[in-house]
Amino acid sequence: MRLRGRGREDGVDLQPDLIVSAGNALVDPLALVTASHVDQQFFLIGAELAEPTANVTAADWPGASYRGAGLGMSSSYNPEPFTPTRATTAIQAGIASILHGITGIVIWLT
Repeated sequence: MRLRGRGREDGVDLQPDLIVSAGNALVDPLALVTASHVDQQFFLIGAELAEPTANVTAADWPGASYRGAGLGMSSSYNPEPFTPTRATTAIQAGIASILHGITGIVIWLT
């Protein structure tokens, strides 16, 4: 579902089971929203929040892991590892973690 032109909390207002974000673009806006909506689960692929709460799970790998809030990358950014295979692995690991109640963590893929 795309929410083009809507406010940053409109997606949360729809009460989905999980909000998924991929890449760097929404890290800082999500940092503003996630702590205020602790009953909503969030999953970030290829990025993470600098100050995550228990409702934010992330999957990163070498070359990814943007943290926002002026912190930049925790490793050297490299767009090459952002592949469909890597995204599939990240989604599988993240969804399994969330479904088993293991949230608020960063899953490090190698």
